[in-house]
Amino acid sequence: MNLSLFYKLAEGRSAKLLTVALLLLAAMVAKAQSDFRYQGVITQGAVHTTDNHVNGDSDDSVSFEFTELALNFATELPWELEFTGQGMYRHTGEAYEEIDVDYLILSRGFAVSADSLVGFRLGRFKNPLGLYNETRDIAFTRPAVFVPEAIYTENFRDLLLSTDGLAVYGSLFTDAGEWSVELGAGKPRIKSDSLQSLDAYTAKFSNDRSIVGRVAYEHNGGQWKGALSYLNLQFDMSLSGVSVLPFPPFTMTPFANLPGSLDHARWIASLEYNWNDWTITGEYTLSDFDIVATGVFPQLDFTNEGYYIAARKRLTPDWSVFYRWEEFFGDKDDPTGSRFLGSPFPTYSGFRKSHVVGTRWDISSNWLLMVDYHFVDGAALLSDRDNPVPADQVKRWRMLAATLSFRF
Repeated sequence: MNLSLFYKLAEGRSAKLLTVALLLLAAMVAKAQSDFRYQGVITQGAVHTTDNHVNGDSDDSVSFEFTELALNFATELPWELEFTGQGMYRHTGEAYEEIDVDYLILSRGFAVSADSLVGFRLGRFKNPLGLYNETRDIAFTRPAVFVPEAIYTENFRDLLLSTDGLAVYGSLFTDAGEWSVELGAGKPRIKSDSLQSLDAYTAKFSNDRSIVGRVAYEHNGGQWKGALSYLNLQFDMSLSGVSVLPFPPFTMTPFANLPGSLDHARWIASLEYNWNDWTITGEYTLSDFDIVATGVFPQLDFTNEGYYIAARKRLTPDWSVFYRWEEFFGDKDDPTGSRFLGSPFPTYSGFRKSHVVGTRWDISSNWLLMVDYHFVDGAALLSDRDNPVPADQVKRWRMLAATLSFRF
């Protein structure tokens, strides 16, 4: 598949809607083939905030600019190969609207023994990061309306989602539990709009490469789950525009075709415990950024820190409620955002702390309703596209979000 041609055809809104229709039509036609399997999920959301904007104009209003449509397929090929893929349409306010190939994989598994297997995935594969990165855009597999942004940062989503390359995996089943290892390498999902922080510049990227891996363990049929994930992204860039440094010396400098680079390393530690009708989940991340933009601003080297802990109680087979405590710091060595003092950015844009409560109702096997309520302190992780004026961002705010999903 020519992905560059796909992106070009999908640039206009009408073309995007046409592509969705073609995907649906192709799936219905292909369903007649006995070895072809497909399914889809449609999600429509609504968001209200007391301040700041999330997924559109939500401040003291209700935004319905939260739509997801996923259509995936799987089919068997000769030599026990499997071909799978998923197309996505996603709209979240000004931050994101795109039709994309979410994944497209040729895979094969090999049984090494009665209790072990290995395999490979070739193509565009989802990055095995944490507990939710591979399924974060499918409502039925999410823990809530929004996955914890302290771990799965939305402003960096394209680069976290998937890789074009080769991944290998292996699993070992023992009396003590199941061990699994995944390792992949290739080119990251970098496009001109992948990084909101570069919206003010004209950017060209080259020499992009990524490595991703995860070691996971499950005990007693999933009663305990643990994982350690790692992602390293590197790419060079050429920038043109006017630099506005958000902290001293606050200089504004015009420039053209200046070289730069980004080196990003992200570690995620994950743990989950299931007991009767309870699920306790926690994840912690350290995300290091080393950014060089020669002649634009000094070398930037900082580390994001984030974590959450969540508890879910299943009241009935169809109803559950949850609570989540979440914290994120843009620079773990500056948790109060003091480096922004005197800049156009408020100090509280350097952190975010949230209490989140919510409920999930599995109305039927095909319908799902989820509702979250967030009590937020801090403005970190807000979309710059939905909130273009930093001074207008509010430190303490609340958010009510709901999604209704249908799968077919």
